[in-house]
Amino acid sequence: MQKTLAIIANNSEEELEYILERDGFEILRIPPSPLLAPPVQTHADMLIFPLGDTVFCHESFAQENKEFFSKLEALGYNVRAIGGEYREEYPHDVRFNAATVGKRIFIGSRTDAEDIREYAREHGFEIIRVKQGYAKCSTCIVGENAIITADTAIEKAARDVGIDVLRIREGHVELLGYSHGFIGGATGAFGDTVYFVGDPNLHPDGNAIIDFCENHGKKISFIEGKKLLDIGSILFLPPVN
Repeated sequence: MQKTLAIIANNSEEELEYILERDGFEILRIPPSPLLAPPVQTHADMLIFPLGDTVFCHESFAQENKEFFSKLEALGYNVRAIGGEYREEYPHDVRFNAATVGKRIFIGSRTDAEDIREYAREHGFEIIRVKQGYAKCSTCIVGENAIITADTAIEKAARDVGIDVLRIREGHVELLGYSHGFIGGATGAFGDTVYFVGDPNLHPDGNAIIDFCENHGKKISFIEGKKLLDIGSILFLPPVN
């Protein structure tokens, strides 16, 4: 029986892999792209955008990593490789950095993602443009109608469409090579659980984060005693029917 995939950074620590495997996921470590800045070259939320049974990526990344994408295709996923500008300078680095919250997708207002937007609209998703280009990095998706973010633009856009938002303080998430990372990049949610790469108790808004998740009927799973680390999100791909 096919398991749900958990796609994580190629350099993620073993403890995260242990937690995810313990909960029944199949781990798939995503290879790096030299086109992106070194600290985020292996961040899944910068490299691919999954929506249903379709996985978007850049054509150069697909060409360089045929084995990775062949495995996805063998499991029934449709890989859509798209062209255009894709390099480390913003906003060309955020083409796949979109946050799917229920039937809404948050995408940066300067993000060149027309292929994704068109496909999403055809499949009944509402596109919400926000100032924050790193939309997925900045958004911890708790449920179909609940998110956690430190970004005020995402907070406002989400509240405007009736999504419950917990806004937390900026920073307090590590990202090697930068002053700080983002809460979305340090998390991933599937089913009734929100997974944290690190310990939310060490965040100054940790109690509020945990309470918010629990108030939305979610359990939390985390790496105890370690500061939250932005690894480019944990992306979950359920089995294709």
